[in-house]
Amino acid sequence: MADHLPSMSIQSYNYQSMFVRHQNFMGVLTKIETELDRVDATFSSHRSDRNPGVGEGIAFRASNFPMFLLRHQDFVLKLQQELLDIDPERPPFYLTAESELFWADSAFLVVPGLADATWVSFRSVNFPDHYLRHRDFTLRLERALDDMSRQDSTFRIVDGFNPGPARPTTSRISTRPTTVPDVRSASSTKGESR
Repeated sequence: MADHLPSMSIQSYNYQSMFVRHQNFMGVLTKIETELDRVDATFSSHRSDRNPGVGEGIAFRASNFPMFLLRHQDFVLKLQQELLDIDPERPPFYLTAESELFWADSAFLVVPGLADATWVSFRSVNFPDHYLRHRDFTLRLERALDDMSRQDSTFRIVDGFNPGPARPTTSRISTRPTTVPDVRSASSTKGESR
């Protein structure tokens, strides 16, 4: 939709009627049957024109909880609130160690699908030999060592079930020049020196 940013849903390769979603703050693979399923299976892509492709980074930000992302913790995907704590003593990025870990746990690289190169897989940024995978319909981070795990680690990025966030409008930006009051002349009227 032109008035919305792109959104994405993630379809399973070996269970093509099932999609990645969050449920009870866990990452799962389910059939999409209700409006809640559709909302929980829609993620913001945070790109202005399209969803990510092979070779690009991706994070799974919930469309209905925009401050929450899927991240791996103890190798299981969970929906958690983004953590952005600043530490001025830690240049060059100034993030606390906990914030750095959160963002690394939430980041994946889109690679050609491990079971079918016309689909995609999501390789962990901080565990580059591990991939997003469903096992027992729970999303996990694991190595893909056999045919089953490669199939479980292969997905397709499709347009989201629901539209992404509204596109920012430029109508809120004023093009009128603003005037800055001359504080020197204001202070001189009160008898203060410049």
